[in-house]
Amino acid sequence: MEAFVEYLSSRAREGEAISVDDVLLVRNGAGDQLPSYQVYLALAWLRELGAIKKVGREGYFLQGDMITNGGLDELWARTEVRNP
Repeated sequence: MEAFVEYLSSRAREGEAISVDDVLLVRNGAGDQLPSYQVYLALAWLRELGAIKKVGREGYFLQGDMITNGGLDELWARTEVRNP
């Protein structure tokens, strides 16, 4: 997760769009690619919480400064828990 957050943070600083294809190339601390289902799930979660916004085919853009290691804890706390 740290590699994913660092990648998103670096893009936010540069004001660039985030594409799924680029995120799929991110490597974790062990040098492995992130599993695609986890990337899609994390992007959907961040979009649901308003941390990122999808802009057509351009990709995703960060909204504010929610994507930081400290901000990630806040996002987890805001996540609704649903019982099956």
